[in-house]
This record gives sequence, C-alpha cells and structure tokens, in this order.
Amino acid sequence: MAKLWYVVHTYSGYERKAKAALEERIRTLGKQEYFADILIPEEQVVELVKGKKRTSARKFFPGYILVNMEMNDETWHVVKSTPKVTGFVGGTNDPSTIPPVSEAEVIVVVGGRASNNTRQLVATCQAAGRRAVHVERAEELHAAEFAGVEIVGLTAGTSTLPETVQAAHARLLEFSATQIQPRNGLTK
Repeated sequence: MAKLWYVVHTYSGYERKAKAALEERIRTLGKQEYFADILIPEEQVVELVKGKKRTSARKFFPGYILVNMEMNDETWHVVKSTPKVTGFVGGTNDPSTIPPVSEAEVIVVVGGRASNNTRQLVATCQAAGRRAVHVERAEELHAAEFAGVEIVGLTAGTSTLPETVQAAHARLLEFSATQIQPRNGLTK
C-alpha cells in the first residue's frame, strides 16, 4: 500500500509536542516502515522587535500537522492514541473512510481575497500540485471549472462563516449530484 498525506488535528499550540510524541510512538512500536514525513505547516518570517530583526516560525494552520503514512487499522491507532493528537481530519472511527490530502484534483478555497490565511491555503494547495479555485461566495463557482473532475476538495479560511462554506458545498452538489460523494459529516 502506498503512503499518502493525511491531516491530523492536534491541540493548538502543541503541534511540536504532538509531532515529537508521534515520532516516539512510531519508533517504540517499530512502525517506521508505515510512516514517512511528519510536517508542521509553517514558514519562517522575519520580524522587527525592539529595533532588531528576529526570525520566527509562523504556522499556516495552527492545530494541525501533516503525516505521510500508510493508512490501516494499526497505523490509525498509532496516530489516534498519541498524546496531544485529537484525531484525523475526516474524523471517523473507520480508517478506510479518512480522505488523504492528495485525493482531490481541485480544491475550492472559500474566503476573503484580502485574507492572508485564505491566500496561504491557496498557496499550500498549489504547492501540493493541486489546482485551487479561490472564491468568496458560492455564486462564484461555475460548473465549467469542474468539467472532467472526479474529486473536489473544499476548505475555508479561519474567518469564513460556516454558512458561506455550506453554500459553496451545496453549489458544488448542484453541479453533479450523482458524482459528488459527501464526506466528513456533510450531507446533501
């Protein structure tokens, strides 16, 4: 089975401790062959503090880490029972239903064009080799943009209202109700 990227939710502010704890669990349980990289999505920024330049790490997605792993019952339990980890994005108790990051061909990012967080989401999707469609409202989505696309991902900036995301989800379902399979608690 191939290793794929999965998004893992952690306690916000404890991403480094969660990563270290997961690496230690993998090592002590002898499961290294099932795991590759564990990343904290962040960038280095230079700040001016009291007249001096200081470099620090700024997290793109506080409360999340990315894990490149082979998903099965054993590896799911290794990750899920790690201290400071609350679970996988997709949050089910069935490892076979948790979607990997790389599954979507196109990712719709809902959020303000001026929002730095939303722009970072678009950049992250593009860096992962995915086409990103950035919209502020559901009405900006057009069926022609998704012609021939089988799997569409949907995400949003931190300040995007849930109603706006739900409207975008409903709009996507209108395009192809027979092809789009709701996941992660979203229903038709």
